This record gives sequence, C-alpha cells and structure tokens, in this order.
Amino acid sequence: DECQERDRYILIDLLKDFYSHSSTTTGRWSSLKFLVTSRPYHGIEIYFQELVDKVPTVRLAGEEESLAISEEIRLVVRARVTQIALERRLTIQVQNLLVTKLTGIPNRTYLWLYLILEEIRETFDSTVKKLSLLVEKLPESVYDAYERILARSKDKIEARRILQTVIAATRPLTLKEMDVILAMKDNTRSHNDLDLEGEIHIKRRIRNTCGLFLSVSDAKVYLIHQTAKEFLVKQEAETLRVDRNEWRNSFVLRHCDYMLAQRCVRYLSFTNFETSPLANYIVSRHRESQGQTLLDVLTSRYQFLEYCATQWGAHVRR
Repeated sequence: DECQERDRYILIDLLKDFYSHSSTTTGRWSSLKFLVTSRPYHGIEIYFQELVDKVPTVRLAGEEESLAISEEIRLVVRARVTQIALERRLTIQVQNLLVTKLTGIPNRTYLWLYLILEEIRETFDSTVKKLSLLVEKLPESVYDAYERILARSKDKIEARRILQTVIAATRPLTLKEMDVILAMKDNTRSHNDLDLEGEIHIKRRIRNTCGLFLSVSDAKVYLIHQTAKEFLVKQEAETLRVDRNEWRNSFVLRHCDYMLAQRCVRYLSFTNFETSPLANYIVSRHRESQGQTLLDVLTSRYQFLEYCATQWGAHVRR
C-alpha cells in the first residue's frame, strides 16, 4: 500500500509470473517465500486473489488482532518511557504519569507512539506538574501529531517548498539534489550562481524546518510515512485548505509537479550546458578518471542534472 499505484501492480504481476513459471517448469511450487505487508485495501486484495487461489498462502489478518497489537504497544510504551526516564533522569512518579496517559489513549499505533515519544524526549519539562500539562495536550491521532509538528516550523514558506518537492519527486531525492533545488531562485542562470550549503547543513536545515515530518536515510530525503503524503495532499472529494496555518489537505499534487517541472527545466536551461568549455571539461575529466563513464563525471559535478534530464517530462505530463 506504500507503493506507487502503477508499481504496486507491476510487483503483484511479477509475483504471479514467478510462481506460474516455477510450477510449469519444475512441476512443483518454488520453496522461495515472500512476506508481503499492506493495509487491507479492497483493491489490493482483489488483485492478489488470483495468486491466493493458485499458490499456497498464509493470510495474517492484522486488522483482526487489535487487542493483541494494543497489548504489544502497551509493552513498548513501558519500555520506551523507562528508557527516556533514564536519559532524562525522570522520577518514578513522572514515569508512571507518562505510562498511564499514553496507554489510556485509544486507537494507538506505532507511528503515533514514535511521534509522541519524540515530542516528550525533546521537551525541556521534567517535573510532574509541567509534564502533566504536556501530556494533557498530546495529540490523540497521527494526523493531529503531524499538524503539531508542522505548526512548529519557523519558516512555513520554506517548509511548504521542501514538502512540495518531496511529495512530487518520482524517487527519493538526495541531500545534494535538495541543496540545488532550495538554492535556485527565479534569476538563477547558471550552476555557478547557486549558493550551495553542503549535505551536513542542508540536512540540518530540513530537520529544523520540517521536524520529524521528514527523515534522512543514506543521504536521501523521505516522508516519515505514507500517511504523511495522504495527510498533506488534497484528494478529489476533499476541500483544499487555504489557511496557511493548517497543513492537512493543503497541497495539490499537480501544483507540486508544476513547481518541480519548473525547477527541472530551469536547471537544464543553465548556461553551463550551452558552452563548449563544458564539453572540454567533461572530456578532460573523463580521461583522467578510471572506470567512470562520461555520465558519472557529468553528474558528479552537476548533482541535479541526472534527475532533471530523466524526470522533467514525467512532471510536465502530470
């Protein structure tokens, strides 16, 4: 359910083809097993039905195990609160208060718990009275937690620009690519005009602007969860939020694509890519390098070039 819709069906078709080929060529099912996880969406279940009918499968219906999952989360709450208490030197009284409050909220999920515990960990409050006020105002759903995370942003215009980019991107963007995108202005005409910050500083800037809403792994930028995109993007039946202080349903996907298409076309229009010294530079670098293709040499210097050259059309079409 976290795949792009088109990719989701390609994946399921490949699983069908794999087992079909395996049974016809060897006369028995392959011993290779796959574990596939998803929210129980009807459309996904229907597409899997052919595979389920033909191949031995085990269906683990997590939606029917809400009591067991709730008990698991209660155990996690106790363990994580104990860990935070050791880090923060919190008293037993404060620990008990946190456990009671967190286990008393219905419909808890692991994502919600992660967001809440990070909020508790980052607060400077440590007394029973102050933490009592904090836990009384804790968001009771993931979407409420998302709203609070983004409401803390000190630069909401910058936050919207970063989120637009991550939402529209056809693949996770690297920190270097994000650095280029955020450095581009309306009057930027060449790569030399970019005031790039570097990976360490752009990572800190993204975290300070968007908080826990975005995560960085292996120098690539991701939304914290698929529900984060669902929270931000207005669906057809929903009302677009125009209040800049509210984040839910405040983005239109085609507007995000429009913005990133503009960035791609502007980058491809840089004067660097029109002059003969560029070709001379690339060829000379290629001769000096061992095992690097011309494309590798080019994209190592112009970090956003590969994405723009291959994906600008996708954004224009969307």
